[in-house]
Amino acid sequence: MKDIFTMWKYPKMITLTAICAAIYAALLIPFKAVVIFSVEVRVATVIVPVMGILFGPAGAWGVAIGNLIGDFFGSMSVASIFGFIANFFFAYVPYKVWYMVKGDVEPKTENGKKIVRFLLGSLGGSLCDVCWLCFGVCAVFSQLPYPLFASIIGVTNGLFPLVLGAAVLSLVGMRVKKWGLAFTSIMKPEDFNTNMKFNTLGLVFLIVAPLVAIVVSLIMSAQGTQVGTPLVWVSLPALIISVIGSCIMGLSPDIFEKPEEE
Repeated sequence: MKDIFTMWKYPKMITLTAICAAIYAALLIPFKAVVIFSVEVRVATVIVPVMGILFGPAGAWGVAIGNLIGDFFGSMSVASIFGFIANFFFAYVPYKVWYMVKGDVEPKTENGKKIVRFLLGSLGGSLCDVCWLCFGVCAVFSQLPYPLFASIIGVTNGLFPLVLGAAVLSLVGMRVKKWGLAFTSIMKPEDFNTNMKFNTLGLVFLIVAPLVAIVVSLIMSAQGTQVGTPLVWVSLPALIISVIGSCIMGLSPDIFEKPEEE
């Protein structure tokens, strides 16, 4: 995950981070009043995987910062720390999954394989998002019961990107790349992990670990443990494994264009 640090040496990536944050916050804030059991309905999440795929680490940082800005307009609390992390991985995981293969990684979903890859990345991002948020809100701070919170955010955060995200990527992806704003046009291969040997294992870690944690937590909730420390010890190992999955997944050096001189 060294890319999340090396990107800060590129002025364009910093600018893209700010733009992503502003766009995401601008789409979040108008829907602050639309809530289900104290949980916001987030139509804005439709662009989260798209930002990750197009802007790489800048998209992930931008979504995380944009979510924090949105929290200032009505839902800011100490749990917003976990919202920041959750939204970061919500965008970061689709980006890692999209570029985990060699060959056609153009930002458009014109065939079945690329649609499946997009859906897989969006699913992984959504699972990590749910796992991180429930870890903070239900396990650490005991603010809401796990089954209620997990089911609501699973739908409100995961539904829109899974249903509409691929179409949005096809609509804007190639335009962004043509304008030279994709991260592959700005950063260099040495800014990334380019070892692709463990990509399949990393993908398994990213999807299976949070999924198992969510299922086990729901089973515990059905037995009466809906908040508190026992859920911490279920979610925390899964979150660590998912972060390891992100770290070991590499990108092909061939996806990068010759960057402009900074």
